[in-house]
Order: sequence, then structure tokens, then C-alpha cells
Amino acid sequence: MIAFASLYLGLGLITGVQQVELLVDPTVAAVELQLDGETVARISAPPWEASVDLGDQLEPMELRALARDEAGEQVGDATLWVNLPSDPAETRILLEGGEDGRGVVARLTWRSTTGVDPVGAEVIFDGVPLEVADPRSFVLPDHDPAQLHFLRAELDFPRNVVSVAEITFGGTYTDEVDAELTAVPIALDGRRRIRPEELAGALRTPAGELEIVTIEEGPVEIVVVVAEEARDRLVELTSELRRQRTRQGRARSQVPSPRDLALLREGQTVRILPPWAEVRRNPDGFFKAFPPPGQFDRDDGGLLWLILNSPTGRPEDSPQRLADAVAVAGMGAASRGRRRAVVLVTMSGAADESEYEPATVRHYLSALRVPLEVWALEPEAAAVADWGATETVPGLAGLERRFRDLGRRLERQRMVWVRGLHRPAAVSFAHPVEGVRIEG
Repeated sequence: MIAFASLYLGLGLITGVQQVELLVDPTVAAVELQLDGETVARISAPPWEASVDLGDQLEPMELRALARDEAGEQVGDATLWVNLPSDPAETRILLEGGEDGRGVVARLTWRSTTGVDPVGAEVIFDGVPLEVADPRSFVLPDHDPAQLHFLRAELDFPRNVVSVAEITFGGTYTDEVDAELTAVPIALDGRRRIRPEELAGALRTPAGELEIVTIEEGPVEIVVVVAEEARDRLVELTSELRRQRTRQGRARSQVPSPRDLALLREGQTVRILPPWAEVRRNPDGFFKAFPPPGQFDRDDGGLLWLILNSPTGRPEDSPQRLADAVAVAGMGAASRGRRRAVVLVTMSGAADESEYEPATVRHYLSALRVPLEVWALEPEAAAVADWGATETVPGLAGLERRFRDLGRRLERQRMVWVRGLHRPAAVSFAHPVEGVRIEG
């Protein structure tokens, strides 16, 4: 009945007035757009589009389109999550037209961070592959509308990106998708274990109690953004460390090797995100996106070594955008449902030509339930006061100490999986649980 043609991917950071486009079945008489439950637009005729003000604050939001018939009854709906993690590509299916299972047209819409159209498409209807000349629009084989049918579309994009959309229809069903799950990070203060039954009835949103599926430890992911000025300072400190090792001669084992400084723990992964965006192009024009972060584990070396040896790849005429990079890092950290944190390594005087202010980005990560630590490579925390709470890192020993403290904090983090897709900030405790708090 209805689907969004506007799929916000790529950077994923959307604020201000946005043009929203919809794909609507001809039988629909009107569409109501709701933002976080509040009606923001009504459309009663083609073109099915409207301007929606998402506000100036960077927030996860739910944009919902309600399709109504001539009598005003709801006959379909579609949901688009804004400023929440999404796959590198997203595909939607809309069915329209046809009577008694004949002449039904399937339409696909997609967006991809690769910035181009798919290079291949595979469509399967009721287990049988279909020959499709144009995945944007194709006619389904004649079928019995009283029976349940299954349509699956798989689109291949460059850079090994694949997007899949599935829909069931017919019989007693309309559109159906698999149940969504949301990962909610909690911190255990003063305790090491927690059982799902201890949180039964404890987590809720304004809509009601949440069903807990499981609680897991799982791997730890730390996304690190390093200011160019801080990286230069770490190079200087590393050179001093190497000179110390040279002066020590045979006793240099008393001085740590740069590769072994701030070693990762078992199960930890570090991803380092460059603080500048590259210009890409998609069918709608040019846009800016941060490159995929490099990913490392314990075998690749300590944090210092990873920072100094990760690719920089700064595009020409691309300014440093620390706050924007931290926001993207937070979205990336939240996307995998792992124990997580974001670290910004910076110092006084670091250039930042971001679109978003540090306070806005800190609030955004809190809304995503992603812990943020800001490490200043100098004694004066006030030097980066724009970020609020800042940890000082006066030298390499301080870097190792802060990283070790972060590791201990993440060891106490757990991921609670609840049924349904929810805004992380909307999840709260219905009643206190001793020794447990929600991260962020």
C-alpha cells in the first residue's frame, strides 16, 4: 500500500527540514505523516511528498506514514527510522494494482552508501526465480490471492554490499516481516552476573513493558576518533619512547615497545575512524560520507600502535570534522549490538569544522546509549572544554592507564536484547534493580 522512497543512509545524520517522498498505491486517498507519534503532515493527492522539520537537535526519530482510504480508515503504514544505525543499503517492496491475483505490480526502491544503483538483482516469488528486466517495476505471475505468498528481492551493489527485502502477502495476511530486536546496554555496578529473570518487567518504554529475549556479554567494540593534532603529538611521544629504548641498550626491556603499549584484551575490537569525510555520488547527487573505519584486534598490536599505523587517507580539501566523526562513530558502535564505547583523542587547538556542536553530539551518543570518553593529550582538561567531561592523558603512560580503565568498564557492560525496534533513549527502568543501570 505504501512505502518510503526517501531512505536516509550513508552518513545517517539528518536534521532540519527534509523532503519526504512516498510510493503510494492508487487506491490510497490520503497519507498522514507522524514524527514520534505527532502528526506533522497530511497529503491528499499526488505527488506524495511533504517537507518535514526534524528539528535542530540530533536525535533518533521514528517517521511513520499512515495510508487511509476515502472513509478515513487506515489501510496501510510504513516506518522509517532516522538517525539510527542502518545497513549500508536498504531496499523496500511495494505491491500495487491487479485484481484477483492478476497484473499485480511489484516496485522496489533502494538507497546505498555505495552511491550507485545495484549491479545485479535476484527476485524469487514463492520459491521460483523471476526474470526481471527492471527491478524498479515488474509484474508478478498470476496467483491465488486466497493463498499466502512470499516475495524476496536481493540487490547487489559495488563494494560487496548486498541488500535484501522480503514480504509475505495474501490469505489472511497483509505485509509481514520478521520480528525486530533492540540491544540495550546495561552496566553492572558491584556485581558480575545477572539473569534475565532478574530484569523481568523492569525495562519499559512509554508504550509499555518490554519483553527480554536474552542477556549476553559478547565481544567488545571500541570506536576511536583521533584528531590530526593529537596523532602528531603521539608521534612525538613515540619517538621519545624509542630514544629511551635505545639509551637503555640491553636493559631496554624495562621500557615498553610502542607496539605493546595499551594492549587490547581478549574479545576486544578497535575500529579507528578518520575524522574527515569523502565526497561520493548517488542518483540524487553528491553527498559526504566518512570512510569505513579500520578494524583491529589484539593480534594487531596495542592502541598506540593501531592509531599510528591505521590508514589516514585524507581527501584533498577535506577539513577535519571531529564532532561529526564522533557522531558517526557512535552510530557505528550501536549498529552491531555489541558492548561498546567511543573514544575521542584530541588536544587544545585541534581544528574542527563539523556541522554539529560537541554538546549536540554528546547528547546524541547518550540517546543511542553509547558511552563516550574524551581524552585530552595534555594536563589541562579545560583545553577541550567544548566537550564537557574530559579525561586528561599527559603522556603514553596516561594513554595506557585510560585504556585499561575503559577496558575494565566495558567488562561490566552487558547487552540486553528486547523484542521490537525501539529508540534506545526511550528505554528506561520501570523500577530500580540493585547494581544495574542503563548505559548512556
